[in-house]
Amino acid sequence: MEKSKFSYIIVVLLLVNITCSCNNSIPEYQDGLNSFKKFYNEKNIVNHFPEKVNSIRNFYCYSLSKEVNFAEIYLSANSTPNDIEILKKSNYQFVGEYNSKKFFQVSIDLIRDSSEIYILKIKDINDLIPIGNIEQTDFGLGERNDTINGTNKKRVEVISKYVVPEDLKLYVIESRCGDFFIKDVCRVKRYSLLGKWRNGFSRGIAISEKYKIITYWLITW
Repeated sequence: MEKSKFSYIIVVLLLVNITCSCNNSIPEYQDGLNSFKKFYNEKNIVNHFPEKVNSIRNFYCYSLSKEVNFAEIYLSANSTPNDIEILKKSNYQFVGEYNSKKFFQVSIDLIRDSSEIYILKIKDINDLIPIGNIEQTDFGLGERNDTINGTNKKRVEVISKYVVPEDLKLYVIESRCGDFFIKDVCRVKRYSLLGKWRNGFSRGIAISEKYKIITYWLITW
């Protein structure tokens, strides 16, 4: 536990140091971070996000509110090989390729009662690590078509997803199961088939060394 705390502090300090002299050009960015501090008990889960960012590539946020106890935020920024090497040397809860079978993506479609749960085919979900839907981030590499099950099992829906860098690697700072929303936030029934991950949060960074991009993510449900 002490090692985990120490590693977390190092990651936060590195991220602050890397971005301390940069400019932030997205007003919604701070508003999104503040929504987590307002409606979530674990206030420090946003600490891995830089206060100011240089050379932003993409930003997406579904803010936390009293109406929906689900939220996610993604920020992609250009980086340097030196900064990337510094981050890679830190200790993380888990590190793996983006397409690793140890990960499963959490999205609002996955947790809503009215949606088809496509994760039911996954066995031993309790042993997997939840991550955000990184494909919501536009890396500037175009889009691709994908298919998902619709609300009717016999129907297949075609959706578009952003192409992720082929070398994208995920560095999970922390993933925890449990309900950490404050009492004022509404409660949404969760599927028991999600096992221990019926509620929880996941946060970390994704790195593409080839394109020199760092993507920060946080998702709560």
